[in-house]
Amino acid sequence: LGNQLFQYAIGKQLAVQHHTQLLLDTAWLSGQAGATVFPFQAIDPVATIAPRQLVEPFATTANRWRRITRRIINTYWPHRITFIRERHPYRKVSFPAPASCYLTGYWQHSGYFTAISDWLRSSLQTLLRPYVPSAFHVDSQSVCLHIRRGDYVTNRRYHTLPAHYYASALQLLQARVGPVQVYVFSDDPDWCRQYLTLAEPVWFCPPAPALVHLAQMSSCSHFIIPNSTFSWWASWIGRKTNSYTIMPLHWQRRNGRLTEAPGLTRHSLTIPYR
Repeated sequence: LGNQLFQYAIGKQLAVQHHTQLLLDTAWLSGQAGATVFPFQAIDPVATIAPRQLVEPFATTANRWRRITRRIINTYWPHRITFIRERHPYRKVSFPAPASCYLTGYWQHSGYFTAISDWLRSSLQTLLRPYVPSAFHVDSQSVCLHIRRGDYVTNRRYHTLPAHYYASALQLLQARVGPVQVYVFSDDPDWCRQYLTLAEPVWFCPPAPALVHLAQMSSCSHFIIPNSTFSWWASWIGRKTNSYTIMPLHWQRRNGRLTEAPGLTRHSLTIPYR
Protein backbone atom coordinates (compact mmCIF):
# COMPACT_ATOMS: atom_id res chain seq x y z
CA LEU A 1 0.00 0.00 0.00
CA GLY A 2 2.88 2.36 0.70
CA ASN A 3 4.27 1.96 -2.81
CA GLN A 4 0.83 2.48 -4.30
CA LEU A 5 0.35 5.72 -2.38
CA PHE A 6 3.60 7.18 -3.72
CA GLN A 7 2.63 6.21 -7.27
CA TYR A 8 -0.86 7.63 -6.90
CA ALA A 9 0.44 10.87 -5.38
CA ILE A 10 2.73 11.80 -8.27
CA GLY A 11 0.05 10.82 -10.79
CA LYS A 12 -2.58 12.90 -9.02
CA GLN A 13 -0.34 15.97 -8.87
CA LEU A 14 0.38 15.73 -12.60
CA ALA A 15 -3.32 15.23 -13.39
CA VAL A 16 -4.20 18.34 -11.37
CA GLN A 17 -1.38 20.28 -13.00
CA HIS A 18 -2.54 19.38 -16.52
CA HIS A 19 -6.30 19.47 -15.77
CA THR A 20 -6.65 15.94 -17.06
CA GLN A 21 -7.85 12.54 -15.87
CA LEU A 22 -5.79 10.15 -13.75
CA LEU A 23 -5.84 6.54 -14.91
CA LEU A 24 -4.46 3.82 -12.63
CA ASP A 25 -2.82 0.73 -14.09
CA THR A 26 -3.56 -2.03 -11.57
CA ALA A 27 -3.16 -4.99 -13.94
CA TRP A 28 0.06 -6.37 -12.46
CA LEU A 29 -0.99 -5.80 -8.85
CA SER A 30 -4.39 -7.41 -9.34
CA GLY A 31 -2.66 -10.57 -10.50
CA GLN A 32 -0.54 -10.96 -7.37
CA ALA A 33 -1.76 -13.43 -4.76
CA GLY A 34 -2.70 -11.71 -1.53
CA ALA A 35 -2.16 -8.20 -2.91
CA THR A 36 -4.56 -5.40 -2.03
CA VAL A 37 -5.32 -2.42 -4.26
CA PHE A 38 -5.65 0.75 -2.21
CA PRO A 39 -9.24 2.16 -2.39
CA PHE A 40 -8.21 5.34 -4.21
CA GLN A 41 -11.70 6.06 -5.49
CA ALA A 42 -12.84 6.53 -1.89
CA ILE A 43 -10.78 9.73 -1.78
CA ASP A 44 -10.73 10.49 -5.50
CA PRO A 45 -13.96 9.49 -7.28
CA VAL A 46 -12.68 10.73 -10.66
CA ALA A 47 -9.64 8.43 -10.59
CA THR A 48 -10.31 5.49 -12.91
CA ILE A 49 -8.78 2.09 -13.54
CA ALA A 50 -7.06 2.35 -16.92
CA PRO A 51 -8.55 0.35 -19.83
CA ARG A 52 -6.46 -2.74 -20.43
CA GLN A 53 -5.99 -2.08 -24.15
CA LEU A 54 -4.61 1.40 -23.43
CA VAL A 55 -1.89 0.45 -20.96
CA GLU A 56 -1.06 -3.11 -21.98
CA PRO A 57 1.82 -2.16 -24.31
CA PHE A 58 3.51 -0.30 -21.45
CA ALA A 59 2.81 -2.71 -18.62
CA THR A 60 5.36 -5.08 -17.13
CA THR A 61 3.08 -7.98 -18.07
CA ALA A 62 3.36 -7.16 -21.78
CA ASN A 63 5.73 -8.89 -24.18
CA ARG A 64 9.14 -7.17 -24.01
CA TRP A 65 9.47 -6.58 -27.75
CA ARG A 66 5.91 -5.31 -27.96
CA ARG A 67 6.66 -2.78 -25.24
CA ILE A 68 9.79 -1.59 -27.03
CA THR A 69 7.98 -1.30 -30.38
CA ARG A 70 5.07 0.55 -28.81
CA ARG A 71 7.37 3.04 -27.11
CA ILE A 72 9.25 3.71 -30.36
CA ILE A 73 5.97 4.29 -32.19
CA ASN A 74 4.79 6.64 -29.48
CA THR A 75 7.93 8.72 -29.86
CA TYR A 76 6.82 9.83 -33.31
CA TRP A 77 3.04 9.42 -33.14
CA PRO A 78 1.26 12.84 -33.12
CA HIS A 79 -1.04 11.89 -30.24
CA ARG A 80 1.47 9.77 -28.43
CA ILE A 81 1.52 8.62 -24.82
CA THR A 82 4.95 9.54 -23.52
CA PHE A 83 6.61 6.74 -21.56
CA ILE A 84 8.47 8.03 -18.47
CA ARG A 85 10.62 5.73 -16.37
CA GLU A 86 11.70 6.85 -12.90
CA ARG A 87 15.33 7.82 -12.54
CA HIS A 88 17.22 7.80 -9.25
CA PRO A 89 17.85 9.60 -7.06
CA TYR A 90 15.02 12.07 -6.59
CA ARG A 91 15.60 15.36 -8.37
CA LYS A 92 14.22 18.53 -6.83
CA VAL A 93 13.98 20.09 -10.29
CA SER A 94 10.65 19.15 -11.83
CA PHE A 95 10.87 16.82 -14.81
CA PRO A 96 8.93 17.38 -18.04
CA ALA A 97 5.77 15.28 -18.04
CA PRO A 98 3.11 16.04 -20.66
CA ALA A 99 -0.59 15.62 -20.05
CA SER A 100 -0.63 12.29 -21.88
CA CYS A 101 2.02 10.08 -20.31
CA TYR A 102 2.58 6.69 -18.69
CA LEU A 103 4.68 6.72 -15.53
CA THR A 104 6.51 3.66 -14.26
CA GLY A 105 8.52 3.51 -11.05
CA TYR A 106 8.11 3.91 -7.31
CA TRP A 107 8.52 7.71 -7.01
CA GLN A 108 9.30 7.50 -3.31
CA HIS A 109 9.73 11.12 -2.30
CA SER A 110 7.36 13.72 -0.91
CA GLY A 111 8.83 16.30 -3.28
CA TYR A 112 6.89 14.75 -6.14
CA PHE A 113 3.53 15.83 -4.72
CA THR A 114 4.06 18.98 -2.66
CA ALA A 115 1.29 20.86 -4.50
CA ILE A 116 -1.41 18.43 -3.32
CA SER A 117 0.06 17.42 0.05
CA ASP A 118 -2.49 19.25 2.23
CA TRP A 119 -5.44 17.85 0.26
CA LEU A 120 -3.96 14.35 0.20
CA ARG A 121 -3.20 14.26 3.94
CA SER A 122 -6.69 15.50 4.84
CA SER A 123 -8.35 13.04 2.45
CA LEU A 124 -6.38 10.08 3.79
CA GLN A 125 -7.10 11.05 7.40
CA THR A 126 -10.82 11.16 6.62
CA LEU A 127 -10.66 7.81 4.84
CA LEU A 128 -8.77 6.06 7.65
CA ARG A 129 -10.64 7.47 10.64
CA PRO A 130 -13.43 4.82 10.59
CA TYR A 131 -10.83 2.03 10.47
CA VAL A 132 -9.48 2.83 13.95
CA PRO A 133 -10.98 0.28 16.38
CA SER A 134 -13.05 1.87 19.13
CA ALA A 135 -10.87 0.22 21.79
CA PHE A 136 -7.67 1.80 20.42
CA HIS A 137 -6.95 4.99 22.36
CA VAL A 138 -3.70 6.98 22.11
CA ASP A 139 -2.48 10.24 23.61
CA SER A 140 0.17 12.87 22.94
CA GLN A 141 2.94 10.55 24.20
CA SER A 142 2.01 7.59 22.02
CA VAL A 143 4.68 6.12 19.74
CA CYS A 144 4.07 3.98 16.68
CA LEU A 145 7.01 1.58 16.41
CA HIS A 146 6.90 -0.39 13.16
CA ILE A 147 9.06 -3.43 12.46
CA ARG A 148 9.08 -4.65 8.86
CA ARG A 149 10.42 -8.12 8.18
CA GLY A 150 8.54 -10.44 5.79
CA ASP A 151 10.22 -10.42 2.36
CA TYR A 152 12.94 -8.04 3.62
CA VAL A 153 14.62 -10.99 5.31
CA THR A 154 15.53 -12.53 1.94
CA ASN A 155 15.54 -9.44 -0.34
CA ARG A 156 19.11 -8.22 -0.91
CA ARG A 157 17.96 -4.76 -1.97
CA TYR A 158 16.58 -4.11 1.49
CA HIS A 159 17.84 -4.91 4.94
CA THR A 160 16.04 -5.74 8.13
CA LEU A 161 17.00 -3.46 10.98
CA PRO A 162 18.41 -4.99 14.18
CA ALA A 163 16.62 -4.74 17.49
CA HIS A 164 19.18 -2.25 18.83
CA TYR A 165 18.14 0.24 16.11
CA TYR A 166 14.72 0.49 17.74
CA ALA A 167 16.18 0.75 21.24
CA SER A 168 18.50 3.57 20.12
CA ALA A 169 15.68 5.32 18.29
CA LEU A 170 13.49 5.16 21.38
CA GLN A 171 16.24 6.67 23.54
CA LEU A 172 16.67 9.46 21.01
CA LEU A 173 12.95 10.14 21.05
CA GLN A 174 12.66 10.07 24.84
CA ALA A 175 15.42 12.65 25.10
CA ARG A 176 13.11 15.04 23.26
CA VAL A 177 9.60 14.20 24.46
CA GLY A 178 10.03 12.38 27.78
CA PRO A 179 8.21 9.18 28.86
CA VAL A 180 6.18 7.50 26.13
CA GLN A 181 3.76 4.65 25.50
CA VAL A 182 4.98 2.38 22.68
CA TYR A 183 2.66 0.60 20.26
CA VAL A 184 4.44 -2.07 18.20
CA PHE A 185 3.17 -2.97 14.74
CA SER A 186 4.78 -5.74 12.73
CA ASP A 187 4.29 -8.51 10.20
CA ASP A 188 6.41 -10.72 12.48
CA PRO A 189 5.08 -10.27 16.04
CA ASP A 190 6.86 -13.41 17.29
CA TRP A 191 10.25 -11.92 16.40
CA CYS A 192 9.29 -8.69 18.14
CA ARG A 193 8.31 -10.40 21.36
CA GLN A 194 11.54 -12.42 21.36
CA TYR A 195 14.12 -9.77 20.46
CA LEU A 196 12.61 -6.38 21.22
CA THR A 197 13.54 -5.40 24.76
CA LEU A 198 12.40 -1.91 25.72
CA ALA A 199 12.26 -0.31 29.15
CA GLU A 200 9.09 1.65 28.36
CA PRO A 201 5.54 0.21 28.48
CA VAL A 202 4.91 -1.69 25.23
CA TRP A 203 1.65 -2.78 23.64
CA PHE A 204 1.93 -5.31 20.83
CA CYS A 205 -0.84 -4.61 18.32
CA PRO A 206 -2.53 -7.81 17.12
CA PRO A 207 -2.60 -8.74 13.41
CA ALA A 208 -5.17 -6.80 11.39
CA PRO A 209 -5.93 -5.80 7.78
CA ALA A 210 -3.46 -3.32 6.33
CA LEU A 211 -5.87 -0.38 6.38
CA VAL A 212 -6.63 -0.97 10.07
CA HIS A 213 -2.94 -0.95 10.97
CA LEU A 214 -2.34 2.12 8.79
CA ALA A 215 -5.19 3.90 10.57
CA GLN A 216 -3.95 2.92 14.03
CA MET A 217 -0.36 3.82 13.25
CA SER A 218 -1.21 7.22 11.81
CA SER A 219 -3.27 8.11 14.89
CA CYS A 220 -0.15 7.97 17.09
CA SER A 221 1.79 11.11 17.95
CA HIS A 222 5.36 10.00 17.25
CA PHE A 223 6.90 7.44 14.93
CA ILE A 224 9.86 5.08 14.88
CA ILE A 225 9.93 3.47 11.48
CA PRO A 226 12.16 1.15 9.44
CA ASN A 227 12.90 1.40 5.72
CA SER A 228 9.26 0.78 4.89
CA THR A 229 6.92 2.90 2.76
CA PHE A 230 3.97 1.58 4.77
CA SER A 231 5.05 3.23 8.02
CA TRP A 232 6.51 6.20 6.11
CA TRP A 233 2.96 6.98 5.04
CA ALA A 234 1.61 6.39 8.54
CA SER A 235 4.00 9.04 9.88
CA TRP A 236 3.28 11.41 6.99
CA ILE A 237 -0.50 11.09 7.35
CA GLY A 238 -0.42 11.34 11.14
CA ARG A 239 2.06 14.20 11.40
CA LYS A 240 1.09 16.70 14.07
CA THR A 241 2.59 20.02 15.14
CA ASN A 242 5.04 18.45 17.59
CA SER A 243 5.43 15.02 16.00
CA TYR A 244 8.82 13.36 15.75
CA THR A 245 9.66 10.70 13.20
CA ILE A 246 12.82 8.63 13.51
CA MET A 247 13.89 6.51 10.56
CA PRO A 248 17.09 4.94 9.18
CA LEU A 249 19.23 7.20 7.03
CA HIS A 250 19.66 4.58 4.32
CA TRP A 251 16.58 3.04 2.74
CA GLN A 252 17.70 0.44 0.22
CA ARG A 253 20.57 -0.72 -1.97
CA ARG A 254 20.20 0.23 -5.64
CA ASN A 255 22.86 -0.64 -8.21
CA GLY A 256 25.28 -1.43 -5.42
CA ARG A 257 24.80 1.94 -3.68
CA LEU A 258 22.85 2.82 -0.57
CA THR A 259 20.04 5.32 -1.18
CA GLU A 260 18.77 7.70 1.46
CA ALA A 261 15.26 7.69 2.87
CA PRO A 262 12.41 9.56 1.12
CA GLY A 263 11.99 13.16 2.20
CA LEU A 264 10.04 13.93 5.35
CA THR A 265 9.57 17.35 6.84
CA ARG A 266 9.18 18.66 10.38
CA HIS A 267 11.11 16.97 13.16
CA SER A 268 12.31 13.97 11.20
CA LEU A 269 15.53 12.44 12.50
CA THR A 270 17.68 9.81 10.87
CA ILE A 271 20.00 7.16 12.27
CA PRO A 272 22.75 5.86 9.92
CA TYR A 273 22.27 2.14 10.54
CA ARG A 274 23.39 -0.01 7.60
